[in-house]
Parts: sequence; C-alpha cells; structure tokens
Amino acid sequence: MDDVNSLSIPKAEIEKGVGKRIDLFLSSLLNVSRNKVKKKILSGALRLKNGSVLEPSHRIRGIEEIEILGGFNEEIAPLPKAEKIPLDVLFEDEDILVLNKKRGMVVHPSCGHWTGTIVNALIFRYGQLLPGSSLLRPGIVHRLDKDTSGVMVIAKTEEALKSLLLQFSQRTVHKVYICLCKNRFPYPYYTFESNINRHASDRKKMAVHQFKGKSSKTSFTVLFASDQASLLKCEPISGRTHQIRVHLSYLGFPIIGDPLYGKGVRKYPFALLLHAYALKFMHPRSGKRVEFVAPLPQDFQEAFQFFYGKNFSWKDCSFSL
Repeated sequence: MDDVNSLSIPKAEIEKGVGKRIDLFLSSLLNVSRNKVKKKILSGALRLKNGSVLEPSHRIRGIEEIEILGGFNEEIAPLPKAEKIPLDVLFEDEDILVLNKKRGMVVHPSCGHWTGTIVNALIFRYGQLLPGSSLLRPGIVHRLDKDTSGVMVIAKTEEALKSLLLQFSQRTVHKVYICLCKNRFPYPYYTFESNINRHASDRKKMAVHQFKGKSSKTSFTVLFASDQASLLKCEPISGRTHQIRVHLSYLGFPIIGDPLYGKGVRKYPFALLLHAYALKFMHPRSGKRVEFVAPLPQDFQEAFQFFYGKNFSWKDCSFSL
C-alpha cells in the first residue's frame, strides 16, 4: 500500500482466502464492515488491477491482484510497515514469542497510533510470516492497554494461533496482574462480578452496568496495604476491555496513575501502576503447562517507597501464582 487512499492487498494474504467470498474475506482482513466492502465493490472502487470489476459474491481463486481506491474513510488503516523497534523478549521458540511489553507501547495499529506498535516491531522481526485473521494484528492473540506493561504471548504459527485463541476464549489461560490502588483494600481476598458496557457519555471509557454489556469477573488478593494505598494481585477470569481498571474504580479503589478511571489519583507522580506479571497456558506444541513472568518495573519500586517508606520485597507479601 502506498498511502491510505490506495490499498493493494498482498498476494500472500489473497492466497489465504481461496474459496471465500471476497466481501467476507476483505471485511475480516481489513477490519471494515461487510457493507462498506460491498459498497466499494459495487462502486467499482474495489477491483482487479487489470481493471476487471468484481461482484461481492466473487470467490477468491488466489491469483487475483486486488486494489482498493479511496480507502474506507476513517475506518481503514494503512498497512503496518516494518519498524526497527526493540522488544524485551522473555522467551522464544518456533511456535511462540513471549514479550515484556513496555508501558506506553500500543499493541497493534489503531486510530492515532499507526506506527510505533508491537505489530510494527513484529513485521520488522519476521516479515509477513506471522499468522492472523487481520493484516493489522499478525500473531496477536490478546492485548494489553497502552499504559499497561507486562507479559504478552505472540503466536508464530497457524497452529499456535488457533491453540492460543481457543485457550483465551475458553478462559483456561491464567493471568496475574499486579497493581497499586488508592486506599486500604478491606478484604484479604475478594472476587467481583459485573457486566461491563461502553460508558454512556464517554466513549473512551467502559463502565459497570447492571443489565447491559458483557459479563466480567476479577479476583483480588491484598499483598500489602496501608491507609494510603494497597498493592493487589489481580486475576481476571474474563478479558473485557479495561476490566481491572473499571472494577477497582467502581469499588472505590482506583489504580494509581490511571488517566481514565483514576479520579483523585492523578495527583501522584506516577503513570498507571498496572503490570501484567504472569501468564500460564498450555504450550501449543508440547501441551505442557508453561508459565512466564515479567518482573515489576522500576516505577513500582519508586511508588512502594513513596507510599510505604520502604523498599519493595516479595518477602513482605503473601503471594503465590
């Protein structure tokens, strides 16, 4: 692709769609509504490079050279390009790559973040070899918010992609987050369940809702606490957008440094203190349970000193994965 207004679909991607309807295939590939794709086809703006017109029902043969003129307004993203961005690799084999994501790094391209993402780094590292249903998300099976740091797994093969996506959908992946929240959390162990839906007035936010939205569940364990702040182990059973942040804010214990849900905590000199500490899942090839840990960032140490007046040590915590 040369720019946002002229898109050429790579031949390798077209070959993956053999036998599929072109409208369905491109809708999934480009993360654009099927109706938008149909309109492009019928207007003649989505066609073969030789000038031949297509029908929405056209079945892909794998030899087509497809171009799209004019983009899809704001909905379509430029195809991500390779960028030499360093990655903190915790583990790698022929099937998976496990990363320690830095705070501030976006996982995949999206509005306002077309470059500098983990996907751009992955394309530089592997070219177009990683599997995925979307050109914007090769190898991606889950994601972390921009301001959340910690452990992430990337699929390097189709088999690994299918296995990991299934494990996440069936909720058999064990995820452990560490956060520092405002106030003293009153229960040593607490599980909170609710529906989470888009916020009624602020579309950037999610909110707890009594009836609407999707079910969500998070377990919290107190690791260390004072009247000012609590260090918590958070274990999300589901994987809703902003789930831990929404739950703690609703309960009255917003995460320190949270720019969206942290009313009263933005006065502290810290970014969002939420870290994906550990991930357990079945290795897609061996079938063995594997576990990966991303050490706490330095700002957690600084925050611990700020709130508790001492250096952080796991010895002070009641903690187990």
